[in-house]
Amino acid sequence: MPVITVQQIAGRSKQQKTEIMEKITKAFVDVYDVPAEGVMIIFQDLQDEDWGRNGVLHSDRDN
Repeated sequence: MPVITVQQIAGRSKQQKTEIMEKITKAFVDVYDVPAEGVMIIFQDLQDEDWGRNGVLHSDRDN
């Protein structure tokens, strides 16, 4: 069964995660023809010190 990992910047609400989880699950059920019970979705919420661009952590960038 599919295991989907969603990596995102922290800050999404529980309601937003619930809504996207429902929609992603429906897409896999419709396209892959698997039961919803078999679709696992894992959220990885990244903090500002967990990512960066151009060699600089997001937490260290100038605003």
